Amino acid sequence: MIENELKIAALEGNSFSGKTTLAESLQKLYGFGVVHEYDKYSGGGYNFPAFPPESYQEAKRAVDFFVELEKRRSGDALETAGKTNIGVVMDRSFYSCISFQRTVNILLPSVPNAYLYSLDVFEKQVGTKDILVPPVLIYVEPQSSAVFQKRVESRGRVPINFLNEQKTFESMQLWYYDLVKRNYTNNNGFVLTTLEGQIELTTHNAMEFLSSADYSVGRFAILTNFLQNERQNNA
Repeated sequence: MIENELKIAALEGNSFSGKTTLAESLQKLYGFGVVHEYDKYSGGGYNFPAFPPESYQEAKRAVDFFVELEKRRSGDALETAGKTNIGVVMDRSFYSCISFQRTVNILLPSVPNAYLYSLDVFEKQVGTKDILVPPVLIYVEPQSSAVFQKRVESRGRVPINFLNEQKTFESMQLWYYDLVKRNYTNNNGFVLTTLEGQIELTTHNAMEFLSSADYSVGRFAILTNFLQNERQNNA
């Protein structure tokens, strides 16, 4: 089976958006394979590189850290997808790393970031087929900013404090909207609102999209368009 025939979708979104709950529900209710988030591959989030980095070199090393995890996750996604006709969902993709670096660049300009480096690394690793460009993408978001804040307080704030802030949520949200709008236009991109207290309905809505999504879209075409847009926006 060639790669473009494999049913692989990535779930993207901010912390507290409901990605992991949705992935687990798709697995439980419909039998999807799941590639878990980065902390499952690193032995826990406490093994992530320290933030904030003290230098640009440290910021680059942090990107490289997630590159190595993404290589393993991409391999697992391809292997699992080759064994099922139902499909595989990845809880995040390398877009998360790029989005994080971009947000640091915009909201925390005094903190070293490796945003442009993350774009270069993505291009290189996709070119060598070590990292997967998700052929299908769902951006997952909570119903409202009020729900986001409620989840932050009820589930416990994440250690990198600025990820708990409303302005961070809004900045990432706009970036993901643009990512879907510009790069996932062939019935392979979807913005999904997670309905508070209605996980089965949310999962059904995701399933309806995933069952009709186009997984055959050329991934290099997605990559080329994505990189062109990002670099133009930062020229």
